[in-house]
Amino acid sequence: MSPLPPTLPKPRLGGYVVADYTDARADISIRTSFCDQSAAITDTTVVWTGTDWQLQLPATGESASRVHVYDPQTATYDTGREVALAAPAAACSDQEGTP
Repeated sequence: MSPLPPTLPKPRLGGYVVADYTDARADISIRTSFCDQSAAITDTTVVWTGTDWQLQLPATGESASRVHVYDPQTATYDTGREVALAAPAAACSDQEGTP
């Protein structure tokens, strides 16, 4: 039996922006950072069910991407409104395929 491959560092939640909010729905952009210093923005919607907020999944057949590469040179993501979340630095492995 061969050993399992080493675990890759997990992505870190870097922060979020509430892009739009009503009592029934909120559109949120979430920044995720990776150990190779890259980052992605995931646009998501949550809806109020009367007792809790729940993630609204994309409609069947929806083809618009909700995950975007975050490039501070070209991003329209409003980092001035971001709630930054502290996270410990993760060492990036030299493994090919690290996100």
